[in-house]
This record gives sequence, structure tokens and C-alpha cells, in this order.
Amino acid sequence: MSDTAHPPIVLLTDFGLQDGYVGVMKGVIAGIAPGVPVIDLSHEIPAQDIPSAAFLLETSWSYFPERSLFLAVVDPGVGSSRRGLGVRSHARFFIGPDNGILSGALDVDSEIRSIENAKLWLAEVSKTFHGRDIFAPVAAALAAGTPFEQIGPLISDPIRREAPPPTHTSAGLVGQIVYVDRFGNLVTNFPPELLRDGETWAALTPDGAEWPFRGTYADTAPGERCAVVGGFRRIELSINRGSAAQVSGLGIGSAVLLRATSQ
Repeated sequence: MSDTAHPPIVLLTDFGLQDGYVGVMKGVIAGIAPGVPVIDLSHEIPAQDIPSAAFLLETSWSYFPERSLFLAVVDPGVGSSRRGLGVRSHARFFIGPDNGILSGALDVDSEIRSIENAKLWLAEVSKTFHGRDIFAPVAAALAAGTPFEQIGPLISDPIRREAPPPTHTSAGLVGQIVYVDRFGNLVTNFPPELLRDGETWAALTPDGAEWPFRGTYADTAPGERCAVVGGFRRIELSINRGSAAQVSGLGIGSAVLLRATSQ
């Protein structure tokens, strides 16, 4: 991957910034690949929340330049027999545990390898911090020019965690909430392409509430519910100047019904 203009290493973790976990990972990277830029995508993934991390990675990687290297560590299985993965996909690289966190990077053309070349790891490997001792040095080695093929053998059976697509029913389209952002917006698995022009749409949730579609949050009064196409290019349920998650009590996995209310 070495080049005169280094593409970034992009970090995604559930470590937060109170402790030194993120800092020492950056230190390892700097020691192996000095000069490579490091970008923090997020370190505020809820602890051990693999689906949220997978969603954020899936909806973010395309905004980074080709040859970027994503280092994603939400790893409740650290120290177990779970594999580490390297993925070459979409002209980018992805490193992380084999627990579904990299699902959004996988497609039929992905090159997927098990991270097994211990020569690329730190000399001492903790059973509780593979982010520092295995994943960060492997990512840095790739950024510094190590061929991707050297991280380990090809595999064909990575763990995938993908929300099922919306389904058509007589009542409408049935989907679910797949992510909750810090504002309490409830992000669904409905892409905006499902909305047909010339029809009025609403979302309904198990708490009995209806969420009418609006162009933006400000198109509804403060405190009122709405459905909008959000920044993740998904339909999301929101409350203007409030938290939809807190008010509704809904969260990841909650069902959402999308239906046309008029022609």
C-alpha cells in the first residue's frame, strides 16, 4: 500500500476516550508507519455493540478515498478462538475481528484473509487487547507497504451480521431499526428509493405511533414526530428537538411498518 501520498488509517472502536486504549493503538501505528494519517471515525460505539459498529462502517467507508484502511475493533470475543480478518474490497482495506463487524465491507469480489502471520504482530500479545497487539500493527504494516497477501491465508466463510431487507406485506413494507444515533434518531433499514413519487407515506411503530414523512426535521413543530431521509441515506424516525429513542422506548431490532397513506 505504500505510496508518496499515504491514504489514511480510519479507526472505529467502542473504547471511548476516557482510557488510553485508542491512544496506544495510535502509538503502535505511528511506530510502524510514521507519517500515515489516522482518522477517528468513532470511538463512541456502545460497549460490545457489534451491529451498530457494522452499520456505521457500512454507511461510512465510501466517503473515504480509495486505498483507505479501516481498523474496526469492537471485540467482545477477544482472546477466544475467533479469527482476525483482513478484507480487500471496494478498492479499500478492512481489518478487525471475525464477528460480523466487517459485514458491510463484504461483497462477492472481496478478498478475505485470516490474520495469522504473527511476524506482523507485537512481540507480546495480550489476551485482552488484540486491537493494540494484533490489529493495529497489521494495519500499520499494510500502510507501510507489506503486501496484503502476507497477513494470512484466504478464507471463504467470514461471519456476517446483516439486517434482513424490508419485506412486502399486505399492510405495507416491514423493516426494523438498525441504528440509534447520539441525538436519539431511530435509523431504519429502509432505503429512500422505496418511496414512490406522488404518494404520501408514513411509518408506524409498535408503540402505536405514526411518524409522517417530512423533508427535514424543521418541517414539523418542536416535540413532534416525523420520518425523514437522514444523513445515512436511510429513512429515520425523529422528533424535532427531541430524542425519538427516549420518547418511544424503541431501539435496534424494533419493527417499523412503512405504508402509503394516500395517492
